[in-house]
Amino acid sequence: MKAVDAGYRRPWAPIEYVADGKRNGNWSSWDVKEAGRTRVSIHMCRWMSRIAMPIASVRVEKLQDMTEEDAKAEGLKAITKDGQTIKYGIPDRDGLPGSDDLGWGWTDWNVDPRRAYARLWDLINPDRPWTSNPTIVRVEFAPEART
Repeated sequence: MKAVDAGYRRPWAPIEYVADGKRNGNWSSWDVKEAGRTRVSIHMCRWMSRIAMPIASVRVEKLQDMTEEDAKAEGLKAITKDGQTIKYGIPDRDGLPGSDDLGWGWTDWNVDPRRAYARLWDLINPDRPWTSNPTIVRVEFAPEART
């Protein structure tokens, strides 16, 4: 989720959510001609969030102890070209393999979701590669809409 806020750290400031264009706050009472700075969800203030993700479990484990199902749950997309072989990887914006906007080309996708996730891990964490098998804290969330 991304949000655009016209007044950072002011819970009364209007917000426009980039994903769907919805707004909160009273935009008509503000002299806001255009949206403010865009922030990705990890850098948003808690009050900007529209959903709550209760923690389901927390555990400490070695990175390479993850299962195939764990790797799939990390956001890899599964695609097949022939209806039989499934490969895992990161797609482009169009949802398909390709490297024109930060996705992976088809040759970088892998039939083993753990190996595909190892590639993703190394891209995100160059100082702690998959081969170093670091100890990680695994947090699982139980999605639940905030009321």
